[in-house]
Amino acid sequence: MAILRLFVKILLMPIVLVLVTIKWLIGLIMRFTASVVGLALILVAASIIYCVISQRWQELFIFVLTGGVIVGCMFLCVLCQEGIDSIVERMTGI
Repeated sequence: MAILRLFVKILLMPIVLVLVTIKWLIGLIMRFTASVVGLALILVAASIIYCVISQRWQELFIFVLTGGVIVGCMFLCVLCQEGIDSIVERMTGI
């Protein structure tokens, strides 16, 4: 049984290395783009306030949608990182 377990660990090692590399790259990209995303969200929030005050409802919809897409992309990046973490933990726990 121990030999089979060692064989499975050796087979899964390249997959684990690829997943850890992807997680590392996502984290690195999120760190580098965090300030840019923050500035973009501040700009979108200011534009939303301006659109509400000046009653430009079509532009308001576009800015709300843009802000939602930005937040959604960041959420998906974090979700991918956590998913990869759980997969790697399951693979190394064999």
